[in-house]
Amino acid sequence: MQAAQAAQREAWETISASPLARAIRGHDGDVQVPTVAVQIKLLARMRTQLPALEERINADRAKAVRRVRAQVVELRACVETFRMDAARIKAEQELRRRIAAEAPHQHRQEASARDGALQQQARQRVAAQRRQAGDLWGDPASPVMRPGPQAGR
Repeated sequence: MQAAQAAQREAWETISASPLARAIRGHDGDVQVPTVAVQIKLLARMRTQLPALEERINADRAKAVRRVRAQVVELRACVETFRMDAARIKAEQELRRRIAAEAPHQHRQEASARDGALQQQARQRVAAQRRQAGDLWGDPASPVMRPGPQAGR
């Protein structure tokens, strides 16, 4: 008799600890083991609610699977783009090595021209950012930079 009661208590504690059973059951804090009749009634009510819970869980999982599959497609496209970029970069590096070996003077000229073009682009970008931000230090029309009263005017 005591073994049966202990098994019944252990089974009820397992059910009570389950978050799914708690959601179906609709009550939480009842740590006291209910009578067998109450347990049967609660379990029967839980059983009737299981199909709806199963449907909700399956729908949530299906959404998650669709999201993950969409991410996989996007990531594969990114991987392909990165592979193509890496191949282009390797080809350019090889071409630069070959030019450096075959025509060192031409290579130096092209490298310095490229560096100069990059510096010019950087200067232009900074100037454009300053114009866009209304650079207070470089814009003479700025109210902050207006000259103060001058003697002799």
